[in-house]
Amino acid sequence: MANDTWCSNVLQNAYMQEITSMAWQPNSGYTLAVGCTTGVCLWSIIPSANAAPSLENPLSAPSLGAMQFSSWMTLMASPPLDTQFKYPSQLSSVEKTPFVVSSASVSALSFSPSGQWLITGHQTSGRLTIWDVALGTPTPLKRSGGTGRSATLQIGVSPNGRHLVSTHANGQLRLWETEGWTSRVWSDFSANVSHFTWSPDSRSLFFSVSGRGEIYSLVLFKPAPSLDAEVTTISTFDAHAAAKVDSGEDLERIPVGGAIKSLALDPTGRRLVVGFDDDSASSDMSLLAVYLVCNDALFRAGGDSTALMPLGFIRGPNWGKQCPHEGDVSPLTNHLGRQEKTPTKKRVRLGLPVPSWFGFAPNFEPGALLTVAWANGKVSFYPMLFK
Repeated sequence: MANDTWCSNVLQNAYMQEITSMAWQPNSGYTLAVGCTTGVCLWSIIPSANAAPSLENPLSAPSLGAMQFSSWMTLMASPPLDTQFKYPSQLSSVEKTPFVVSSASVSALSFSPSGQWLITGHQTSGRLTIWDVALGTPTPLKRSGGTGRSATLQIGVSPNGRHLVSTHANGQLRLWETEGWTSRVWSDFSANVSHFTWSPDSRSLFFSVSGRGEIYSLVLFKPAPSLDAEVTTISTFDAHAAAKVDSGEDLERIPVGGAIKSLALDPTGRRLVVGFDDDSASSDMSLLAVYLVCNDALFRAGGDSTALMPLGFIRGPNWGKQCPHEGDVSPLTNHLGRQEKTPTKKRVRLGLPVPSWFGFAPNFEPGALLTVAWANGKVSFYPMLFK
């Protein structure tokens, strides 16, 4: 940022194959954990030693704008890779064969908020492994299910680091407390949990299930190490799945959504944004739904449908642009017997760019700031101003 330039650096290693997950280590500068078939490739990245310090301040760190990095990789595998999986240094890259999926293969990972611990899930089982990053030592946790069917899909540590959620390929959602590493499981879902997001106070989280339009909540009634919690369905998007649009002459109702694809909760915990994934050609997936979060309603017995109140929709680039189609003009015969073409009512076009990714800025004093990356390459910023 100092030089307003981008610096492209490639991290490559023979052990880093079939990448499944990545995360930057908090509070550590430039340390990147990459989950892959062999385990975790932990990259330490520092500016090159030959970079000159600033002339204005000789004691300042060298600029990263127009220079290369020095980096090295530490492989963390639990259990350690067998000798047959180790690459002889004399072999060329062409002669090296891909690694097979083993019990060390990582499918998901997440750092603790302090960055001291790295939690990994595995492709061949539901077990978790806790790594002391500084020492590189693993502590395996008990399995959360059978073998391959319960492979870990996602891991998320609460903001206060006291709880952990993991989702698995057998439809399980498991809540862990990080003091004694006991856990509790929920498994009565119609499919795998597809996405979840913790609240900033670490007392609840919202999540969705693959192929469904419901929004679920997991609410913690007592602080850690208690696992006293409840899972409820707090909203069904089908109840308000249409946007009203002024298309010129009157209001037009546009079907929105379908199955929930992703969720984002702002750092204050007061705005939830929902993105959709639906094969139906009649629904407009280029819109994002926005909810007002009523935290008090979450903790009422049995759940409360007022926990999420729909606020409206966010439009993508060129949303609502009118496009001529067949039937947009109709022939009429005038009083002289000549045919004329008069425009018929134009409808809002579907199939516009859908959101590829969206998330909130860590800090935004007036409220919340949403960033959306669209499939056509555009990036939009949506400030949400609230008291």
